[in-house]
Amino acid sequence: MSTVEYGSIDHLFALKLVKDKEHPLYPFCLELMRASCEGHLFIEKEDVDPAIDKILEKKHAPIIKDGNAYYLSRNFFYEVEIASKLYFRTLLPKLDQKIPFPNHLNEKQKEAFSLFNTSPFFLITGGPGSGKSFVAKSMIKAYKQKYPDKKVICSAPTGKALSALSDETEGSQTLHKLLGIKESFEVERTHPVIIADLLIIDECSMISPKLFNLLLSSLLDITQVILIGDPHQLPPVSGASIFYDITTLEKIDQVTLLAPMRSDKKSIIDFSTAILNEDEKGLKDILGAQGEIKLFPLETFNPKTHNKEHILLTPFRKGPYGSLHLNEVIKGDKGEKIPILITKNDSVTQLTNGDIGYLHNDIATFPEKNISLPRLMLPLYEKAFALSIHKSQGSEFDHISLILPEDAETFPKELLFTGVTRAKKSIHLFGSFETLIALIKNKKHGSSKLRMRFNNLSK
Repeated sequence: MSTVEYGSIDHLFALKLVKDKEHPLYPFCLELMRASCEGHLFIEKEDVDPAIDKILEKKHAPIIKDGNAYYLSRNFFYEVEIASKLYFRTLLPKLDQKIPFPNHLNEKQKEAFSLFNTSPFFLITGGPGSGKSFVAKSMIKAYKQKYPDKKVICSAPTGKALSALSDETEGSQTLHKLLGIKESFEVERTHPVIIADLLIIDECSMISPKLFNLLLSSLLDITQVILIGDPHQLPPVSGASIFYDITTLEKIDQVTLLAPMRSDKKSIIDFSTAILNEDEKGLKDILGAQGEIKLFPLETFNPKTHNKEHILLTPFRKGPYGSLHLNEVIKGDKGEKIPILITKNDSVTQLTNGDIGYLHNDIATFPEKNISLPRLMLPLYEKAFALSIHKSQGSEFDHISLILPEDAETFPKELLFTGVTRAKKSIHLFGSFETLIALIKNKKHGSSKLRMRFNNLSK
């Protein structure tokens, strides 16, 4: 395997400093990059060659030693900086906005509004369909009514994630664009500063350590900041679960919305809860009831006869059960609406990476955005009979079919949780109960010392 596959371009700086493959740090850097891709900011080692520790004492070493913990130097920098900047936000004076509560809020939503009136920096967390976007929209509307001249910005890691709030503000844009990050992930030379009175960031579980650090660096002291997300969703690709770590910090104001609103099927709610709680008996009882959630043997799955009313979700993008292959095998019938997924942002059509629509008679329609246009005007797209679970994040569907081959056992339970919580009405699982149980035992809240560093600052 090539070194590039072990980590993002962000980590290749380590190997640039260790160009010689015979260098004693070379395999150590590779090991750290693999760990970073799995969500770990550091690895712990006790019996390290003293010669390696000696090398790490030099300036500009690509690895930082902190006790028995070893970091890629940039990961160490991100962790320390994020802890420091989060602690600073807790020192800001309380607000006294006195914005009136909207009608028809439940108790937890009222609690969120109380924080909105008093806290300069807080979190709104909750599972899919728990009303996070509803509360955020209510806050924006009430804020604009009281402060019509103040600037409100909504942002999110992807255009798809942003669409839930983008109608509420004029200056909404993806986090990369807001921070001046180009496609190559290079930051503009000038340090970005976000000019806003109120800043709301959605889908924060998808934000990488690098992006979180840049975001916190770009905030003005006067900006009220609300971070929204589900800590149990998939973390960013090749990154640690920083948002999950932040939710564990007691001194950060936060509220968790509990009442699920997306699905009216109790079994789907109970099933996703059983996944989080690693409740084998609960999963077995729900599947045994043969209600809205059914488990079928993997060998009964045939993409050529797949029920197209069910969006097909898979842990894989490549391979025989990958979304790319499945979309090639599944053929749309003549005259049928073909589901499509936009894969690149386009300012002309206002379509963004992750938008899902359908093609019919060479006309593309995107109901969520009320956009229709000829196929020839579309930015890059691919068929979407099947989606990887990563690509489905932020979307919801009436019916889903979820493929769980044995190879899926290596994935974390957050992947399974994210997949099943896309459904509103029914779920068909294709795989074995043993694979399902193996999945719920895997977690991907990677190693970081953010909590320890934050608490040390708070003493």
